Amino acid sequence: MLPKRVLYYGQDRPLPQVTPLRAGPLSLLLEDGDLRYIKYGDHEIIRRIYVAIRDRNWGTVPNVISNFSAEIHDDSFRITFDVTNCQGEIDFSWRGSLTGDSDGVIEARMDGVAHADFMKNRIGFCILYPSELSGAAARVTHSSSATEEATLPEDVSPNQPVLPFGDMNGLAHRVQPGLWADVRFAGDIFEMEDQRNWTDASFKIFCTPLSLPYPAPIKAGEPVVQSVTLRLVPDADPAPQPAGVKSAAARLSLAVDRSAGGGRCPRSGLAQPATTSPLPRSRWSGSRSCTSGICAPTSCSQSRTMPVVCSARQPTRRRWACRSNSR
Repeated sequence: MLPKRVLYYGQDRPLPQVTPLRAGPLSLLLEDGDLRYIKYGDHEIIRRIYVAIRDRNWGTVPNVISNFSAEIHDDSFRITFDVTNCQGEIDFSWRGSLTGDSDGVIEARMDGVAHADFMKNRIGFCILYPSELSGAAARVTHSSSATEEATLPEDVSPNQPVLPFGDMNGLAHRVQPGLWADVRFAGDIFEMEDQRNWTDASFKIFCTPLSLPYPAPIKAGEPVVQSVTLRLVPDADPAPQPAGVKSAAARLSLAVDRSAGGGRCPRSGLAQPATTSPLPRSRWSGSRSCTSGICAPTSCSQSRTMPVVCSARQPTRRRWACRSNSR
């Protein structure tokens, strides 16, 4: 019988320590130098940020952490540590730093160097987005600084990279109406794959592009410096309004000038047509001179009859689809 920890977690060793952290409105967990489950309230933004060292056969070289230091406050943190990755021909080390500010900015940084010549398939950050974000509005920033509107795929995508999520140095997605999570990558070119192909519930951002030859050589003394920065930003480009529709800030106001004298104010009201199709001129009848822009008769079964007063003072009777407060 296999040990319980092997059955549950795949390896027979104690579970790593998990430390809760906060960066202003964001909550997250620290585990073995990785940042996990970054959330804004109940909205999970990023599932994991970590550094992966992959050998020529895609084997993951384990991290050995030392010199760990942490300053943890109620709404911010600063964590530093050293990591060595030594296995087979690979001899690499890096300094990790993780910071979270009270204004909700989180940065992960690695400053590494190779201590020998070796072949590698990947060295650098990976960012996992939860698969629950499928269908979310996104904005891709390419290495050329060009931006592109996109949607995180709902159907499993077999393409690598998932287009247009290639040649990236930034990716933003909508967290909730009016709020976006903007993530910037530095130090390499990043792209995305759909890990649901392998039954993993995430979208994975990684470097270096798979279109480049691998394994690739790295020389002793060659530095590897990368960073990932997350910040919350307001929606600077709200969804466009349909043609002819003004924003909610544009309000209609009516005023009665009683000093002008005259007769009684005619019956008036506002109505919403049941169709957005333009009204044919043949149906304008007695309201040809109307300039109000709201006279749009319709034949809705729930409509009622009311007079329409136009600028030519020619009342006529039309059927209107009115929305009443009592309905």
